[in-house]
Amino acid sequence: TRIRPFKKILPKELREEIKDYFFANIAPKRFIRLPPRTEQSTAYSSKLISINHFCQIAAWLDNVIDADAYTPDDMPYTFHLLLRGSRDGTNDSHKFHERCDNQGPTIVIIELANSSRVLGGYNPIDWKSEGGWGETSKGFLFSMDKYDYNAESNILSRIKTNKAAIWNAMKNPSFSHDLQWFSGKCIQKSYEKSIFDRESFSLTDYEVFKVVKREINKNDSKRPSTPEDDVTDGFSDSGDSNKRFKSDDTIY
Repeated sequence: TRIRPFKKILPKELREEIKDYFFANIAPKRFIRLPPRTEQSTAYSSKLISINHFCQIAAWLDNVIDADAYTPDDMPYTFHLLLRGSRDGTNDSHKFHERCDNQGPTIVIIELANSSRVLGGYNPIDWKSEGGWGETSKGFLFSMDKYDYNAESNILSRIKTNKAAIWNAMKNPSFSHDLQWFSGKCIQKSYEKSIFDRESFSLTDYEVFKVVKREINKNDSKRPSTPEDDVTDGFSDSGDSNKRFKSDDTIY
């Protein structure tokens, strides 16, 4: 009865040796090292994509083409859930800002209604509540098959208009015109490619993850070097012709 509460978390071999010790007074045959607690116990908790999709996204973050460049064990990033629409509100932009503003680099993942695809985007700078453009050269959008992280139909679309990469607004934060999940629009303008075959969509759920760089063993030659995070946090000033507002936070 002493070890029964721990049955699910202890390796079978260790459970047997503990029982031998308590019931037959037999010393363990050898020292058994328990597996360490890993970051993955609190990360990658997505209901929309698999951990292999996260490996593909990590490769894109590092400008690596090979979809199998990283495994879950050597991936140089962790992705920590900040918000899930089905839990926190799919249409609640105030909750988005409450949970996601000033968190640094984030990934947004969007599940589409009646589709096997997920859309998403990487924002390497902070989300903000005040209106205006967020400037960065390192953001990107993507479209992935939610059942196949390495499908030929997957699309990566990197930023081409740095000054209009991110639209910061209270009601309609978005990846420029190109991915507006609160308004269900996908109009290619600031990024290289269209990531969806229509300019409108309906979402069933979405998730936002904070991107955290993991400690990497510098002597491990198998891992490619990674670039520094984009620290640009520039916003167009009031004189910028690209910075225009409407009362409903619509970009135009």
